[in-house]
Amino acid sequence: MIEGNGAVFGNGTSLRFKASSLTGIENPATKTIVLYKRPTPGSGDFTVVGTLTYDPATDEFFVAGITGFSEFVMASEDAPLPVELTSFTAKATGSVVNLNWETATEVDNNGFDVERNSTGTWQKIGFVEGHGTANSPKYYNFTDKSVTGNKIQYRLRQVDNDGAFEYSNVVEVELAPTSFTLDQNYPNPFNPATMIRFSLPTASVVTLNVYNTLVKK
Repeated sequence: MIEGNGAVFGNGTSLRFKASSLTGIENPATKTIVLYKRPTPGSGDFTVVGTLTYDPATDEFFVAGITGFSEFVMASEDAPLPVELTSFTAKATGSVVNLNWETATEVDNNGFDVERNSTGTWQKIGFVEGHGTANSPKYYNFTDKSVTGNKIQYRLRQVDNDGAFEYSNVVEVELAPTSFTLDQNYPNPFNPATMIRFSLPTASVVTLNVYNTLVKK
């Protein structure tokens, strides 16, 4: 409901929303509800209008100072909507891996830590800044250069502005070897097992000898 001073918009114009109409937010009367807007429906980024005030007499939220028509969306800062990741892919070209991902919506998204696992341990290799709050598809990419190994795994650690985070699914790529390579075993030291990776650029017959500390096979 729009109510004002007789004009469509004016200094006293306010928006009011029934608390029961805010689907997806449990017990909205106990939450801090923030209103966002963007001038062009369906495109552009949202900006913060302000925090809604709750009126217990009418069970409504309201905000004053509205000066024009916009597309509005509400979210609870106590329980923000998650970043909706719709795709995450990895493609290897030689020793370069290109990562691409897309979000449908974002609320309070600080960005994405890009993590790689090629030795059994996850490592952060980069960060891609998010779009904050948005209600339209956003596209991201990251290039991992000079990658070594055979099968490489990647995941995203999506981080909110308040530090909360969530991991994506893991994607895996298999690199085509370009040289004869023997990687460091992992774990090292080990007991009772370890993993030794090696790469062959062409089909070859190889012999792998493993010695103990006494130089015995």
